Order: sequence, then C-alpha cells, then structure tokens
Amino acid sequence: MRKFRIITLLFLLFFSFLSGCNSPLDKKVKKEANEKEEHKTTKKDTQLTQVSMETVDQSIANQAKDQILNMEEVIEVKAVNFNNELYVAAKPEHHERFQIKKLKKEMKQTLEKMYPNLKVYVSMDKKILMLLDKLETKIKNKEADKKEIKKQLKVVKEEMHSDI
Repeated sequence: MRKFRIITLLFLLFFSFLSGCNSPLDKKVKKEANEKEEHKTTKKDTQLTQVSMETVDQSIANQAKDQILNMEEVIEVKAVNFNNELYVAAKPEHHERFQIKKLKKEMKQTLEKMYPNLKVYVSMDKKILMLLDKLETKIKNKEADKKEIKKQLKVVKEEMHSDI
C-alpha cells in the first residue's frame, strides 16, 4: 500500500512538471512571433500606402507637452492635436495623486491661455495616456491617415468624458 502511494505521488509530480512546461505564455509568444512574420511579409504593401498619407502637424502638441513637462508635478505627457482640438494626457508624480483635480485644472488653464483658439481636453487617466501614446507613435511613423486619427480621437474623447 505504501509503494502504491509513492508511485502515485511520483506519477502526479511527473505529470504536473510536464504540464507546467507547456504554459499559455509560450503559446502567446509563438502567436506574436507569427504575427511579426506576417507583418514583415506585408510591410512592402504598407510602404506603398504610406506615401499617400498626409502628415498632420503636431507642433502645437509638442509645445504643449514641453509646457506641461516644465511643471514639477508631472512625470510624463502625451499630446495630439487635430483640427481645432488639443488632447493632452499626463502622468503625475505618485504623491501628487491626492491633488489630481487641482493639477488637472491648472494644466487646462495653462494650455487654454497658450492656445485660446483651440478646444483643450486634459486627462490624468492612464488609459488615455496609453491611447494617446499609441496615436502619437502612429502619427510620427506616418502610419495613420486623417480618418484614422479622427476615429481614434473620438474614442479618446469618449473615454475622457467617461472619467469625469
């Protein structure tokens, strides 16, 4: 009876070891590698469409980012401007989280003074920061046309209004 327990225990340990070696993370890594391979093969096709994309001037957004980064309370800033709108997302220092409304109001007032002819949207939400970061990267790499930028900014605007 004792040998049976030992054999069963060893058998269970062996199978748990084998099942641990095939984790879902490995599958995810393989899937991402396959997607990168597919992206490399289609990269030649996307280069043709990039020529037709118009560049969207982000000088206003860059100036706004510089202005906000000069504030001591802010660590990171992402900004995108399109038409007559300026979208800004900032990451405050950890200890400044308690005064986030005051900081947000101060940022918005500063930007509205700098750009009175623009509609300014300011957020301290991490999700908005990530969305603007992705969009900013696409604009820099000229991977987004005006329709896509407008679509993404509509999503950002909806998310900003949901956190009010």
